[in-house]
Amino acid sequence: MTTKMSNPAILIVITEVDSATESVSLKLTERGIPFFRINTEQFPFFSKIKNELSERHESFGFGLEDEKSSSADLNHLTSIW
Repeated sequence: MTTKMSNPAILIVITEVDSATESVSLKLTERGIPFFRINTEQFPFFSKIKNELSERHESFGFGLEDEKSSSADLNHLTSIW
């Protein structure tokens, strides 16, 4: 299945019992700030790190894919929380 890759400004690293994440996610959504959440318990079993090197080695891409097959291009992150 091919999914559209998002370009988040913020990567949120969470755990199964992280109660603060939902309120932070709601505030980011309200402000229109793109983010991507990755659950540490899902990695590497259901979540994956993706990377890509161009044919001529002039560019490198780095991303994540979560358990729902949502993908995020992490080349333009400004924060990790």
